[in-house]
Amino acid sequence: MYECLNLKRAFFPSKESVYYFAFGANLSDDILVKKRRMFALQKREFVLRNYKLQFSQPGPYEGMGFASIKKAENKNVYGHLIRLNKDDARRMDYSELLPVFKRHKRVYIEQDNNSFYFYEAIQEKSGLVPTKLYLSFIVGALEKFKSVPPDYLSALKNMEILREYKLSQQTDLFVGPKYYSLPIIGILLKLYSKCSIWVFRRLVNFSITKGFVGPLKND
Repeated sequence: MYECLNLKRAFFPSKESVYYFAFGANLSDDILVKKRRMFALQKREFVLRNYKLQFSQPGPYEGMGFASIKKAENKNVYGHLIRLNKDDARRMDYSELLPVFKRHKRVYIEQDNNSFYFYEAIQEKSGLVPTKLYLSFIVGALEKFKSVPPDYLSALKNMEILREYKLSQQTDLFVGPKYYSLPIIGILLKLYSKCSIWVFRRLVNFSITKGFVGPLKND
């Protein structure tokens, strides 16, 4: 399906657009443009009020967390408000593992006469920290912002990062843990899940059609 979306976006792009709030690694063009081939029709700094940034989406390493945001009174999250072609927004869903794996959900919100959505982690876990590389994508982008307070940036720069890169033994990406207790079949399902995750980690960023996707004219 993802490959079909790439081809549709490349040759028959939608005439509709949506607004998306980026706050994690998608702030960096190295990720958004070079890696994911997402091209903003418009982009500007934006402050999301009454939310906080946290690293609570489990990553591929034990103790690693990707960025997510949660409601929090009197807190702010700094990011980009991005106008995306609707096809790019659908492609982004796959990059964020929303279809099939249900790792995120879209949260729709209105603020200051702006209607937009962002991705929120579904299976959150406390006590996680980002890798140095992942955090650098966020900090590097925010350093160019005019609206980010020094203490917000300082807190990110000085936060704890992952020190040991040990692959997670997570086995619930394809099969829920509740099935592992079934006699005999449970063992087979757990083995199947481990094998599936091994393949998934090696193919998650592979695409034979993504290279066809390029910038669109901003109407």
